[in-house]
Amino acid sequence: SSSSSPPPPPPPPSSRPCSSSGGSPPLPSGEASVVWAEALARLGGVGCAPGVRRSHVPLLERQGSATLEEKVAALHGRQKERRQRHNLLRAQGNGGGDAGDLEFFALKRAEGSLSS
Repeated sequence: SSSSSPPPPPPPPSSRPCSSSGGSPPLPSGEASVVWAEALARLGGVGCAPGVRRSHVPLLERQGSATLEEKVAALHGRQKERRQRHNLLRAQGNGGGDAGDLEFFALKRAEGSLSS
């Protein structure tokens, strides 16, 4: 007869809130579910309950991210060097670009691998 040790007890429930925003408290110890009213109350505390409306901001009035030119101007150090080297290669025709693309597609059409 073989004696095996009993399985280890489950770890204690986390004391951290369910969401990273810290909105709702964790479930009480030992509970696996909550009633619907409690779920709605918890969701309402983090602003995502059914029926909760947020104010609509039209697309063109929303804050946009930085443009490519702004991002390139903000580069420093190694990233700036790599960008300059990339631009130089593209200017020399080694990096593709519009002329390289036109040549590539013209060749593929001539080979018959692209229908026109």
